[in-house]
Amino acid sequence: MVVGWLTRQHILSRQTNYQKTQTVGHTLTMLVLDNPVRVRPEARQQLMDTLQANKIPDEYGLRIGIRGGGCGASWLLGFDVPGSSDEVYNVEGVRIIIDRRHLLYVLGAEIGYEPGGFTVEKEQTSVGSSQ
Repeated sequence: MVVGWLTRQHILSRQTNYQKTQTVGHTLTMLVLDNPVRVRPEARQQLMDTLQANKIPDEYGLRIGIRGGGCGASWLLGFDVPGSSDEVYNVEGVRIIIDRRHLLYVLGAEIGYEPGGFTVEKEQTSVGSSQ
């Protein structure tokens, strides 16, 4: 679980499971994330099969993040062990590892699987200021 700070409008624009929100001041909200990403059933099954077939130890999980930035950013998926800057979640029985610096970028992403590999989809939302 991670505690993060976002503007209230940003939180309202996301459709992610928030376990608890608490208003702090006028414009900031503290939140505790329950499941920052979603894992589709076919992806979950493929992940579990891969972990078992390759005898990957239990301390490993699926790392999701981004590589690069701006228009050249791409998704990062792979099996890894958590480090000191990571948050670890149990999403649909899958151990998910997210670096705290990547959390806002991957928030709301959905991991799927189709013949040929894993997919990551994320609805693009923009955050504007209210006047």
